[in-house]
Amino acid sequence: MTRANGRRNVARLAAALKAEGVGTRSVAEDRFLELISDLPQPHVNTRIAGIEVDFAYDNLVIEIDGPGHDRPRTQREDEARDAVLRSAGYEVMRIRV
Repeated sequence: MTRANGRRNVARLAAALKAEGVGTRSVAEDRFLELISDLPQPHVNTRIAGIEVDFAYDNLVIEIDGPGHDRPRTQREDEARDAVLRSAGYEVMRIRV
């Protein structure tokens, strides 16, 4: 988009990309972005301390957890990920959907 400076339909493409929630990986993540649309926008599906996180602000990670996160194995994996993120200086907030 940056390199398309001045080309036709760039604004239309930008609106389409925003409407489709590009960068998210689930309907729940899209909905979260809609809910916080009036707030500063987070980084989406970015890597911190070698871990891909759903959303990140300066020192806050927000994870949107679907039904698969109810399994004991997944909960243990989430706890291990959270420990790594906390040791890197991030607070982790998990939102169950």
